[in-house]
Amino acid sequence: MEVYQLSPLLTTCLAAVSLTVGYLLVNKIKFLKKCSIPSPVIGGLIFSIIHLILHECNVVELAFDDTIKNFFMTIFFASVGLSASFKTLKKGGLDVLKLIGFTAAIIIIQNFVSVSIASGGFNWNYNLSLATGSIPFVGGHGTVASFGPLLEKRGGVGAEAVASTCATFGLIIGSLIGAPLGAYLIKRKKILTPAEQIKNIESKKTDVRKVPKTAFDSKALGLNKESELPDRIMRLSIMVVILLICSGVGELINYAIGLIRVNGEPLVFPSYIGALVLAIIVRNVADFIKHPIPLEENKTIGHVSLLIFLGIALVSIKLWELKGLGLVIALIVFLQAAIVFITARYVIFNLTGRNYDASIYAAAFCGYALGATPNAIANMQTLMERYGDSPNTSLVVPIVSTVFADLLNTAIILIFLNICPLIFG
Repeated sequence: MEVYQLSPLLTTCLAAVSLTVGYLLVNKIKFLKKCSIPSPVIGGLIFSIIHLILHECNVVELAFDDTIKNFFMTIFFASVGLSASFKTLKKGGLDVLKLIGFTAAIIIIQNFVSVSIASGGFNWNYNLSLATGSIPFVGGHGTVASFGPLLEKRGGVGAEAVASTCATFGLIIGSLIGAPLGAYLIKRKKILTPAEQIKNIESKKTDVRKVPKTAFDSKALGLNKESELPDRIMRLSIMVVILLICSGVGELINYAIGLIRVNGEPLVFPSYIGALVLAIIVRNVADFIKHPIPLEENKTIGHVSLLIFLGIALVSIKLWELKGLGLVIALIVFLQAAIVFITARYVIFNLTGRNYDASIYAAAFCGYALGATPNAIANMQTLMERYGDSPNTSLVVPIVSTVFADLLNTAIILIFLNICPLIFG
C-alpha cells in the first residue's frame, strides 16, 4: 500500500476542510448542536474514519506534516500567554487556587490508578504502567513524545505506543464529554447565562444594575472599540509580529530548559513552554509600563490557530493503530475518564460556585485532564458561543491548564519515576 506524504499546505488544507464539514454538520444537525460537541471533533472524526476505511482497503495511507501543526500550536499558546495578565488574574481569586489543587489531585490519582492496575494488578513493567497515567491524559501527545522514549529506555517496552493510544482516546473522550457536561449542568441547574441576562436586559425584564458587568461589557472582556480599517490592520500586524517573536525566541528558552538535568536526564517540557513563558513576561511587562496590547487581535489569531491545530491533530489520528487496544488499556482508559467526569461533575462544579462559571470550569477540566489545553479551550468556546462569554474562566483556565498543569505534571511524574519504584518495585 502506498504511503503518501502530505506537504504542510495540503495538511492544513485537509484540516480546513474537516473544520468546515464539522461546522456545517453541527449547525445543521440539531442533535449535535444540542450536545455542544466542538465542530473540529466532528469533522476530524469523520475524516479519520474515512482514512481508516481507505487504509483497511489497502488504497492509501496519508502521512501528515507535524511541523505546521506544531507551528500553530506554538502560536496558540503564545496568544494564551499574552492573555495572562497577573494584574487581571487576581480577579480570578480563589478559583485559581482551587483549579490548581484539583489539577494536582487528578495528576496524582491518574498515576496511582495506572500503576495500581497495570503494574500491581496485571504485572506490567512499572515504567510501562506509567504510560497509562497522567503522561498521556493531563500531558497529552506532547508529553508522550517527551516521556515515551525515557520510559522505554528504563525498560517499559512499547511505552510510547501505549501512551499515544491512551492520549488519542483521551483527546476524543475529553472533547466528547466536556461541552455536553457543561450544557447539561446549565440546563439541569437552570443557571442564568450571560446570553439570557442580555436578553432580559433588552426586554427590560432585568435591572441592568443586577447583572454582572463582565457579562456584557466589552471593556471587561478585553475588547477594543471599533476603529478604522487601517488602525485595525496595523494592530493585527503588530500582534502577528509579537506572536512570531515570542514563538521564535521561545525555542531558545526551550533549549536552555533542555540543559537542566534531573538525575542525569534532561528536564522535559512540552515544546510550547518557551513561547508561553516569554509571552506571559511580555504581557505583564506591557501592563507594568502601561503599554496596551491589541487583545482583540490576539484573541482572533489565537482562536484561528487553535482551530487549525485541532483540525490537523484530529485528522492525523490513525484509528487502525488502536485496533490492538488491550483489555488492560481499555479498562484504565475507562476508569480515568470516569474519574475525571465524576470529579468535574460533583467536585469542581460544586466547589467553584454551582453557577455559569462553574459549568465552564467543569467542561474545561474534562478537556485538559483527559486531552490537552486546546480541548479545554474548544469545550469552553463551544459553550460560550451558545450561552455567552465567561471572562473569568477564559482567564483562569488557560494559565492553570498550561503553566501550572505542565509544571505539576512534570514534577509529579518525576516523583513517580524516581521515588515510587521503591514502593511498587
